[in-house]
Amino acid sequence: MIDGTVHLDGRSREDTVRLYLGRWRGSLLAVTLFTLAAAAAGRDYVSTRIALAWCGLSCLNYLGQAFVSWRMERSPSLSDGIRHWMPWLLLSIGIGGLLWGAVPWLLSAATLPVQLIASLFNLMLFFAVVNAPSTRSMIIVATSIAPPTILALAMRGGIPQVALGSAVAYALVLAYALRVQAAVQATQKERHAAKDLAAELRRQQQRLIEVENERTLLLERERLMHDMHDGLGSTLASWLAAAERGLVQPSEVAGLLRDCIDDLRAVIDSLEPVENDLVALLAMLRFRLGRRLDAAGIELEWSMGDLPPLDWLGPSEALQIMRIVQETLANAVKHSGATQVSIRTDQAGATVRIRVTDNGCGFAPETVHEGRGLRLLRQRAQQFVGSVDLSSGIGAGTRMSLLLPVQR
Repeated sequence: MIDGTVHLDGRSREDTVRLYLGRWRGSLLAVTLFTLAAAAAGRDYVSTRIALAWCGLSCLNYLGQAFVSWRMERSPSLSDGIRHWMPWLLLSIGIGGLLWGAVPWLLSAATLPVQLIASLFNLMLFFAVVNAPSTRSMIIVATSIAPPTILALAMRGGIPQVALGSAVAYALVLAYALRVQAAVQATQKERHAAKDLAAELRRQQQRLIEVENERTLLLERERLMHDMHDGLGSTLASWLAAAERGLVQPSEVAGLLRDCIDDLRAVIDSLEPVENDLVALLAMLRFRLGRRLDAAGIELEWSMGDLPPLDWLGPSEALQIMRIVQETLANAVKHSGATQVSIRTDQAGATVRIRVTDNGCGFAPETVHEGRGLRLLRQRAQQFVGSVDLSSGIGAGTRMSLLLPVQR
């Protein structure tokens, strides 16, 4: 916490010095013109030599301050410039205050109103200096103008109350300037703290994005491994076991390879972005299996109704839906003897329905035991809170209805 506060203090100080460096040319030009005007006006009360000496010393001090400000401005980094040149800048400000504080002393032979005007001008000059962009040390050093001015008024016989009032005025201006400088620094600290917090939040957000991406990749990799194991791996393992027992005929190998390729393509297709669009998902399946149905002499009837987007339809759910429809079509090709298959979709309330119907030989459900294939279809549907309904009859074909919730 201490290190952070020191860091914010240093940055706030740099901001203040940066503001000062942006204005030092105009400020020194203005005070130089005032110096020349004061020297010209003071010749009526002091000798020309004294006026020229005071004016020359002041202008030389301004040149030194300009050189220091310029070198600070040209430093490779502002922190280095402050470290090397700030002591010289403070020295120049202190000398300038003493030179202007000496004006009431130089006008000791002048009338009281003239001395009061000079003292009032010094107070105004001090007010202008401490309310310009200044650090706390610059404000304190600038008070060098006050002691000689107050002392000159105190030494003037008969008006100690004026000196006391001048001291009070300088104290009030100094207190005001320090409070303003503290408020400005507090604002700068808050701004830098907010910037640091925003930068830290951006870094944390970027890190969270990276972690989420890594997590997404890991989950997708695990999903693919699981899908490959349950689909392609399970099929190959089953056929391998059958082949080892001599139960696979050479004519069945082509069908085995075709099923494996279909399942592999289903896994790949599930990775395509479908934007929660079930029709787009089924369209990919139609494009891929259309030629296979044509080769088997089966006509495909395609009827897609207007369906709402399914927000829950991700790659895993898409793969299961494709496998259910794909396996239903494969059964129609292999076992039903169908010449026509239709795929239709519609919506009934909060449910979307996919119906796959063939005109094949059908079967009597009451005489057929539910096998592994139908159980697997139901299990896959249950993964996304869906259900599978299978109806058939001897000579009446088979219809598979997959019911999906619009919102899960």
